[in-house]
Amino acid sequence: MLQRFTSLMPTLHQKRTFEAFLLAFLSPYRSALPEHNPLRSASSISRFLNHYSWPTRALVRHIRSLLLDSLWEASKQGRDPFLKVIVDVTCIEKTGRFAGLGNWINAMHGKVGLHVVMVYLELGRIRVPWNFRVWNGKDTTAPSRLALRMLASLPESLTNRCRVVVLADAWFPERFSSRVFTKETFKPSWAFVLTAEPLKTGPSLGSSAKEQRSCSRA
Repeated sequence: MLQRFTSLMPTLHQKRTFEAFLLAFLSPYRSALPEHNPLRSASSISRFLNHYSWPTRALVRHIRSLLLDSLWEASKQGRDPFLKVIVDVTCIEKTGRFAGLGNWINAMHGKVGLHVVMVYLELGRIRVPWNFRVWNGKDTTAPSRLALRMLASLPESLTNRCRVVVLADAWFPERFSSRVFTKETFKPSWAFVLTAEPLKTGPSLGSSAKEQRSCSRA
């Protein structure tokens, strides 16, 4: 797998840097921080991530292909397996000014930073991040709409084989309600489990119990 990924890098130097970067993340005994990498300097890794040009889309396609193969194998275990599709918003908090990030740094519910709408897939013992979109702030596409677009693009080879349950948190500026979902073209067999009201717990998520309800059932 590592060889498949590094083969996408255009130069030998980038291959070596990318390999050192991945090994640091995969090793359970070392810190993944660039300054602690024993194979490449922190400045070399920084240049690789911030300045060098390498085929990001091709790398994403390779990773998704491997993930889909694993999920497909897991779907063969048992009859009518459940595919859980988990939608969440993650904030990578930032302080100071970041000119290079443009309009990606915004405030939401008291948190300032990079807000990412994430979609995870869970099937049996496998749980993997599948897709993400960055929220660009006020007066742009709402996080709920970004999530709906990602749900609509899920691979049919997997969703046709499994019973799909979408688990969504209502921590959005716009209510993530059943009305929003029913306007979209999803299969009637999909089930949606959503929070009844947007959370009012302040900066921290999950500090109060969530009342959940199913908005669509098979």
